[in-house]
Amino acid sequence: MSAYSYPAAAPPQPRGAADPTAVMARRTGAWVVDFLIYLVIMAFLGPTPLSPLAEYYDVEGVDDPCEILQEGDQYDAATCVVVDDRAYVTSSADVAVQIVVSLALFVGYCVLQGATGRTPGKALLGVKVVDERGGNPGFGRSLGRTVLWAVDGFPWCLPLVGFILGLSTPGHRRVGDMAAKTFVVGKAHTGPVVVPGLTPSAPQAPAGYPPPGGYPAPGGPGQPWGAPGGGWASGAGLL
Repeated sequence: MSAYSYPAAAPPQPRGAADPTAVMARRTGAWVVDFLIYLVIMAFLGPTPLSPLAEYYDVEGVDDPCEILQEGDQYDAATCVVVDDRAYVTSSADVAVQIVVSLALFVGYCVLQGATGRTPGKALLGVKVVDERGGNPGFGRSLGRTVLWAVDGFPWCLPLVGFILGLSTPGHRRVGDMAAKTFVVGKAHTGPVVVPGLTPSAPQAPAGYPPPGGYPAPGGPGQPWGAPGGGWASGAGLL
C-alpha cells in the first residue's frame, strides 16, 4: 500500500504582511522618466528647434502661420510648430522617419521590459515588472500591458485611468496589468507576488481526504501495524 500525498498548497498569507506592490510613488516617477526620454528623442526628429530635420520660417506678425504653411502648395509642411516668432516644419518624408523611430522605440521598450522587467525609468527608480510568480514578464505580457496604455492613458492628456486604478485596486494594477497578469514591485522582490486581499490563502483539504503528506506507509514512521488500538492486533482477542 503506497502513501497518498495531498497536493502541496501555497503557504498561507501571514497577517499584516507587507504589500510588495505598494510602490506607486516610485512607479509614477519611473513613468515620468520614460515619457520624458521619449519626448526628448522625438524632439530631435519633429518640428522643433532641436531637430536637424526641421526647417523654420520667420512668422512674426503672421496670423495662423502653420495653417498657411501646411495649405500652401509651395511648402512641404506635414507638421508645424510655432516657437516664438518662428514656425518649424517637417516634410512628409520626415514624418515617415518619425513613425519608424516611434515604432522602434515601442518595440525596444517592450523587449527590454519583457526580458528584464525594467525600463530606464524603472531601473532608475528601483522598480520592476514581474509576472504572478515573480519572474520577468516576457515579451507577450510586456507588449499587452504597453498596448493597453491606450485605455490607461485616458483622457490621453493625462493618464488618469491608469493612475486611479493603480491607487485603488488590490495589487495596484492598471488595466494593462490586469490583462497581462503582471505586477510592479520593488527591485529587491523575489518569489511569487503575494498581495493582501488579492492572493488566496492556502486551501484546506476537504473532509475525508488524507492529511497533507499522506497516510504513513505500513512499518514506516507513525503508528506501526499491529500496535495496540489499531490494525490486526486490535482484533486479536476476537480470534
